[in-house]
Amino acid sequence: MIFSACSPLPASERMLDTSLMELAIGGLFFALLTAVLMAPLMRRRYRQKVSRLMGLNQLGVARADVPAQAASPPEPEPAPAPRSGALDAAGLAALAMQRERRIQRASLAAWAAWVALPGLFLLFGRGGSPLSDALGFSALAALVGLGAVQVNWPAGRRWRLPGLGLSSCALAALVCWAAWPANAAEAQETSSSEALLVGLLVGAMYFVSLHRSLRGQVLPLFIIVLSGLCVAGAALVLLQSQLGSCWADLASPQAGTGQQLLGALSNSLLMLLGTWAGFAALALVVRVLERGWLSEVSLISLYTLVVWAAILSAAYATEFSPSPGSGSALLLVWLGGTIASYALALGPEPDAGHGPQLLMLRVFSSDSRRHDLLDLLQGRWRFVGAVHQIGGPDMVAMNVDPYELMKFLANRLHELFLPTGISRADLQARLLTQPDKEGRYRINEVFCFNTAWQATVVQLMQCSAAIVLDLRGMTKHRAGTGFEIKQLAQLGLLHRVVAVGGRDTDWLHVDLLLREAGQQPAALQRLSEDEGSLAADLFARLLSVAAGADRGD
Repeated sequence: MIFSACSPLPASERMLDTSLMELAIGGLFFALLTAVLMAPLMRRRYRQKVSRLMGLNQLGVARADVPAQAASPPEPEPAPAPRSGALDAAGLAALAMQRERRIQRASLAAWAAWVALPGLFLLFGRGGSPLSDALGFSALAALVGLGAVQVNWPAGRRWRLPGLGLSSCALAALVCWAAWPANAAEAQETSSSEALLVGLLVGAMYFVSLHRSLRGQVLPLFIIVLSGLCVAGAALVLLQSQLGSCWADLASPQAGTGQQLLGALSNSLLMLLGTWAGFAALALVVRVLERGWLSEVSLISLYTLVVWAAILSAAYATEFSPSPGSGSALLLVWLGGTIASYALALGPEPDAGHGPQLLMLRVFSSDSRRHDLLDLLQGRWRFVGAVHQIGGPDMVAMNVDPYELMKFLANRLHELFLPTGISRADLQARLLTQPDKEGRYRINEVFCFNTAWQATVVQLMQCSAAIVLDLRGMTKHRAGTGFEIKQLAQLGLLHRVVAVGGRDTDWLHVDLLLREAGQQPAALQRLSEDEGSLAADLFARLLSVAAGADRGD
């Protein structure tokens, strides 16, 4: 026999015999720490994978029943008919500001509910807590929720106080330490260590929420790790409760060979179950985003609040309230009220339609300062219309979404890449041009193998109302950008283009390419990065271009 007679384990010998507070903070902190530590490596590997796939030619042999893509670019098609009621540049700017402020108002309303609900719950919940405890809990909630509020603010308009993040960490730790019940010296020591942990966690969450090129990797990894821990932990508790001492025999140093093999198999199955649960949870999040119920930006805010609500609700149940189920009740009321406040303040979904679409063409660069301008532009344009771009190693870390990262982790990223050029109808069917329920349009990264990008970028040029051409770093050696310039000129689309250059832009070579394509250099609108209000000027110019395209100018 492999097992002796099974008997229930004493509570002190159970692997998960610990307080709810320690479980919540330990599990969440482990998942967050794992995601944060893995995110830089994941970002690097993701960029390398994208770069490698972009350099590959078509994979496999083309089917005989599929016509080959023409080598020459398609003939320019007439511009789409002007839309009835199309707005001018000022109207588009006002509409974008209205949509942006709608989300900001909803974010502030949600933050107000987030701050007020736990204090009210402590005051009027079962047993009632002193006013000082309620105020301390609400003050802590206000501090830990600051990062989540700022996520929904445009990058150029966030509160830029240098010490805001550090101040939040220090104040959160202080409030936690002062409000913690401490009736004995050992309790006081415990409250100090937990206050320090809360302060560190505030800083980590603040950093993760606002770091533009890491948060896209951290969130999916966090979901996978946390979901895996929860499911594997629940399975472990179930096994312990059912097998009792038989489960302990598997981990015993005196276990026989059969027991050791069975123990290793059981641990492997638990790991597989946790991995499956993690990817299943991430797939569920992907479906929510695909349906437009939530944007990936607000998803960052939501997961930050979920983490803090779980930790603080567990702390309340462990330290403040002896009644069973109080922590779960606080968690449901807190998150439910916050989400409901956001939805009510957001109001009904606006009738937005497709909106003018923006194509972002650029010289691929590793300079993060160049990325900041493009990121600010695409963030603002999402309140006007959809943003299209050829996926490249420069912007993928900023624009990666849970679906793309899930494909990468499953070693199936190549499935997102177009092997050859496709028809305009098929390409437009792949593009998401409708806004989500918050009013944000999507950023469409079109990934292409080396055999597909030229035909694809030409199709994107023709379906976009405005085109930004970032020529910072442009030289005669940048053949890909040179191809795009000549195509814009040959297709007669320069009136839709606003070019951005800098001191390292070879404008003489750009002018030569335009002349070779039969256009005068003066036909290309240009802005310099040396201008103090470059972001605002570029946005205004592109709005004018898009308004003209909508009117059929």
